[in-house]
Amino acid sequence: MRFSESMGVFFILPFLNELLLRLASGDQARAAYLLSFLEVVTYSTSILMIMFWSRLSDRIGRKPVIATGAAALAASALLVGLSSEVWILVISRAIYLGLNNTEAAIRCVVGEITDDTNSAAAFAMLHIPSTIGSALGPLVGGYLVHPHLRFPNTFLGDIWEKLPFLLPSVTVTAITVLGLLMVCFWLRETLTLKTSSIEGSTGDVEPKPDPVEIRSLMTPRVILTTLNYIAFSVVYVGGFILHPLFLSMSVSDGGLGLTPARIGLIQSIRGITSSVAQSLLVGSFIRRFGLRTALMIAIAAHIPTFLLFPLMNISAKQPDIADPTNSGLEAITWILLIIQSCFTALIDCGFACIYIYITQSSPSKASLGSINGITQVPVTASRLAGSTFTSFMLGVSISRGWMGGYAVYAVLSLMTCACVVIARKLPRDGWETDRVVGDDI
Repeated sequence: MRFSESMGVFFILPFLNELLLRLASGDQARAAYLLSFLEVVTYSTSILMIMFWSRLSDRIGRKPVIATGAAALAASALLVGLSSEVWILVISRAIYLGLNNTEAAIRCVVGEITDDTNSAAAFAMLHIPSTIGSALGPLVGGYLVHPHLRFPNTFLGDIWEKLPFLLPSVTVTAITVLGLLMVCFWLRETLTLKTSSIEGSTGDVEPKPDPVEIRSLMTPRVILTTLNYIAFSVVYVGGFILHPLFLSMSVSDGGLGLTPARIGLIQSIRGITSSVAQSLLVGSFIRRFGLRTALMIAIAAHIPTFLLFPLMNISAKQPDIADPTNSGLEAITWILLIIQSCFTALIDCGFACIYIYITQSSPSKASLGSINGITQVPVTASRLAGSTFTSFMLGVSISRGWMGGYAVYAVLSLMTCACVVIARKLPRDGWETDRVVGDDI
């Protein structure tokens, strides 16, 4: 499910700017503003529904919530391919997060089947299928667009010309439906306590505990963890929004002017790099530096990531560099892209750190769904604010020429510095789960 969810997020990135330009009549600044509007709709819907789904998962279990989210992901992906009008794309984005809370529910499942001895490795493993999806999703989105041009003998008819993004959407929808079937038939519910395997146990299954009241969960450790999750999400979503737009924007507008196929390849390389880092480095990285320092390093890695954007555009503008739409970027620009991918892999390690802090901040596993909901509501609001601000700032930077069109990268770098300072307030090795909740600060 993490794989299919990630596919559903990343497959749209290679052709996102092209789709927005089609809907914005070719105006790049207007396309950036349209993206801001879509982000407002998407995250506003999510904010309204997060607590409902989180509390519901504490009452009826994780499996029904994950299954509902899978169905929503499939419908949303299909509607992207049918988006010949703005309102269809708006509905697609609203469904995507309004009916989907699989990310938090899956984290609950992992938290309920692990303990302090293996949670770091488990959450790192949880991120691996996500990063693999982030690698394959852009390939699907980049290479399957405009199938009537890429495969003219196979995809005949006007529908593929009118809906050039339909084939990757159908592909991702099919993968998500497969994930839904696997959830329905093979995923075991984890909220109801399992039959004890200890010798001498009666084998009875303990009753499902009632969810804890929300007010009693608002402890200092939960609040501080949420603040850091918010800070991390604001800068992370800024880079997430900027990268595909930067790759597809023309060189004169401050980007690299790449085709969807090439964008898909670059996004795939980033995903593979992150997947390798998650599978090989996260556990030892956290043990070597401690949970807090590892998180601070992951946040700080945003700064060189943002600063590499203008460096790549400046490199592409040099008169002796070949046109990127022909034979490809000059070697130095590709080197900068690879370096940026390495920093992105380091950034992704921060998610495992955040998930561990969230799990440890819960007073009991019975309230883990509510804790995820409590953290997710303000985090989603921060993602809304961060993505809207970033896309709006990008449009303003381009249209008004602030700092040569690079003002958005400078502002996000300064915001990252503030986020690192906030992370210093967390305990070095995580919350001590055997302490009395509320006596941490």
